[in-house]
Amino acid sequence: MTEPATRCPYGFVWREDLAKCLQFNGDRVTWRMARERCLAKDADLITIPDEKTMSFIKHFDHKNRDLKQCDFWIGANDEKAENDWRWVSNGDPITYSNWRPNEPNNGGGRNKGDGNEHCAMMLWVFSWAWNDASCKNENACYICEYN
Repeated sequence: MTEPATRCPYGFVWREDLAKCLQFNGDRVTWRMARERCLAKDADLITIPDEKTMSFIKHFDHKNRDLKQCDFWIGANDEKAENDWRWVSNGDPITYSNWRPNEPNNGGGRNKGDGNEHCAMMLWVFSWAWNDASCKNENACYICEYN
């Protein structure tokens, strides 16, 4: 599937190899705010269906000052049913994942959280491995995907 770059909204970049328009956003916001901002652009938080998409994110040039040391919200959560992780853009269950060891743990890790971790993010310090986090965490950037 090939589409011209002009099909992407302003601020998005066409990724031929992924057949997606993507936008990396350096604003640090909650998961819900990130999703609202993507939806306002007729987009949604990124879906990562395979290793090819994950590899692109890992190798993306994150040296942009606004993106440096950003964790990124992705479009997955288990808010409807605990440990039933789904992509919010289409409701499909996650079949490919890149969870950190012992994740998702709903806050039950070393610090014994409150069991209220229902939104997925990628952690820069762990080479973009996924982590379940509180959706109210206000210190993550986000990636929008336009289809």
